[in-house]
Formats: sequence, C-alpha cells, structure tokens
Amino acid sequence: LLEMQVKRLRDEQSRLMEMLTSFVSTGQDNEDLFLKSKTLTLALIEAKDVGSIVETVESFFQDIIGADTCNLVLVSDQEVQELESVTGIEMNKNSIHMGPFSQEKMSLLFKDNEMLSGVISIFKVKDKFGLLKIGSRDQTKYLGDGDTAFIEYIRDVIASVIELKDV
Repeated sequence: LLEMQVKRLRDEQSRLMEMLTSFVSTGQDNEDLFLKSKTLTLALIEAKDVGSIVETVESFFQDIIGADTCNLVLVSDQEVQELESVTGIEMNKNSIHMGPFSQEKMSLLFKDNEMLSGVISIFKVKDKFGLLKIGSRDQTKYLGDGDTAFIEYIRDVIASVIELKDV
C-alpha cells in the first residue's frame, strides 16, 4: 500500500513538473511576442506616412515573425466587395480569417501560387478598408482554430496609426 501511494505521488509530481515546464515555456513565448509587438508598435509610431507604415508592417512579419509573405493594402469599399465576391470570404470590418484556404482563394488573395495557408485581417480606416494578409507555404502554419489576440492587437495598432497619419 505504501509503495502504491509513493508511486502515485511520484506520478503526480511528474505531471505537475510537466505542467510547470509548459507554463514557463508559454510565458517565455508570450514575453518574446510582447517584445516583438512592442518593437513594431514603436516603429509604427515613428513612421512618417502610410508608405512607411506598409513597409514597416510587411518587413516585421517577414523578417521578425518569419512569414513567407505579408501584404498591407488599403482598398475602397468596392474593391473589398469584389474581393469578397470572388473569394467567398466575408470581409467584414474587424474580422480575421485564418487557415489553409483553397488554392484559388490563396492565388486571389496573395497573387502567389505557393501560399498554402494565411491570415486575413480586415479593418476600416476612414473611407477605406485595410487588409493585412499574411501567408505561408506551410499548409498547417495558420490553422483556423488559432488564437487571434496577437493579430487583433497588431491590426488595431496599424489602424490607429494610419488614422493618425491622415490617409
């Protein structure tokens, strides 16, 4: 009986150590992501115009985050409706879509046949819509069930900075 209790306690200790290790790892990942987003936020605040905002965001996602491609574009309401019509993806203000979209949709969104999964974030800036499009050649990189808090935060910062720069 005593041996069985000791075994249970050791198993429980092992399980708790694994959980603790996982929490520490997640905390380190979150700190890393926070520091990267802080760097982007400060760079966006320093940006002089919309062109430098676009360049900053695209290079951040490609060079710092490691995305295969990133496009930040401002389009008219009509262009968003056309894109929505041809892709079948709802382009509502503040919506985020992620996943391994069909090859046809990926080609329409990224103008690149090598992209297999992506994140599309839509935001409104005055009379235009902003589209933040992040793509990957890895079909499993952006699965549809991923956490969108980071993308929401970045999208909101981008929209606010563009508003301040007076599009």
